[in-house]
Amino acid sequence: MFDSGLGSLSVIRRIRRAVPAAPVVYLADTANYPYGTRTPAALRRIVEGRIRLLRDRFRPDVVVVGSITPTLLLPDLFAGAGAAVGVAPPLRRAAQATRTGHVGVLATRSVVGHCRIGEAAAGPGVPAGVRLHPIDASPLVDLVESGAFLDDDDECARRLGRLGPILAEDRIDSVALSSTHLPFLAERLAAALPGVRLADPGEDAAEAVRARIGAGPYGEGQERQAPPPPPMRVFASGDPAPLEGRLRRLGVGERVHRLDG
Repeated sequence: MFDSGLGSLSVIRRIRRAVPAAPVVYLADTANYPYGTRTPAALRRIVEGRIRLLRDRFRPDVVVVGSITPTLLLPDLFAGAGAAVGVAPPLRRAAQATRTGHVGVLATRSVVGHCRIGEAAAGPGVPAGVRLHPIDASPLVDLVESGAFLDDDDECARRLGRLGPILAEDRIDSVALSSTHLPFLAERLAAALPGVRLADPGEDAAEAVRARIGAGPYGEGQERQAPPPPPMRVFASGDPAPLEGRLRRLGVGERVHRLDG
């Protein structure tokens, strides 16, 4: 699994609960952070290169692109047997939870700017009467990637405080967390937006990985009975030290190694 930073970790946690026996290689492509501000052409070069690198070095059963931006902007990379697995906005889950018919879609600047959310909404599971409201969440993504969400309460409150009026104006009562960084802010978002339901993008990705490797359907009982997962191998395309420090603060004790290519 890879993305441009810490976002993949929120999805890895879901995957490791769904497929606990599967070894995981996690690449934080910090040399190319952030994916969310890249043009589609630049993003394609980066993502295709990282998929090749991981397949050549590790021969994985499946490669997961742990960033929603490529999933929406480069859909052809995720089509067909053997293709990479993407992480999609949890629009179906958010649409099922709304009572007002208005769903907020917190996404990166690239996704909001290229209007791909509307195309994604045409898929199954999103009723025609539900209106989607894309919202640029890049400042929130930066809170996570910098580690500021862990201890800078004032800055978190300032940035999160801007969301309340936006959601209230459009009667938004359900939000699709459409960046894999945003689940790290779930508790803070819930406190700042009382009564607003939050949909996590990692759930559908974990189900897709489980299906791809032939592990069968996933249920609550399996999670409770599962043994501890094997150690995760962690790599960074940039300097490993800053990432390792942030991971330690998140309770991840694995060493981070440099991966060039």
